[in-house]
Amino acid sequence: MTSEPHLQAEQPVSALLAGPYGHSFHPMPVTVPIRAWAASLVFDTPLRFAGNPAILARGSMRLIGLGVVGAPAAATVGFLDVLAIPPGTRAY
Repeated sequence: MTSEPHLQAEQPVSALLAGPYGHSFHPMPVTVPIRAWAASLVFDTPLRFAGNPAILARGSMRLIGLGVVGAPAAATVGFLDVLAIPPGTRAY
């Protein structure tokens, strides 16, 4: 590791936090709750017009649950990414 903060920030902190090619892992799990909640909206919209709304409602509830489970996981990985930033690193 180098002593210059801007060069130090370019180095992956650990293999656990670094995704493919050394990039941050946080953007990947963030898509799970976003897509789950967007899909639940798609399921909720036709409920009024559906012949059997129970199937759509059950699917929507499962997607909301997936988002609720995925959001803390994505937030935890993002928080670990933030903690890995060396002090004094400039935001560009």
